[in-house]
Amino acid sequence: MDAIDKAASKVHDIEGMKMTPPIKTPTPYGGRLTWKLPGGNLLIVHLKDKKKVIQQKRWSIVCVKIVFKLFYFYEKKKFFLIR
Repeated sequence: MDAIDKAASKVHDIEGMKMTPPIKTPTPYGGRLTWKLPGGNLLIVHLKDKKKVIQQKRWSIVCVKIVFKLFYFYEKKKFFLIR
């Protein structure tokens, strides 16, 4: 949490600037910390809990594997039909 205070001090050239504590929000995957920055912007940090997140393959990788398998079977079927 000190890193946020140090960064705010450097950006606004104010030594020892203290930010308000973040809003802590529990989420299905772990938690979220939200700070309100001096300019009115929000800084949101997502924290993952390895016990709550299921280790799965990315959906894009699954789709690529399906396309390769379908193409392989299509080509194999086409080869047998030509003979």
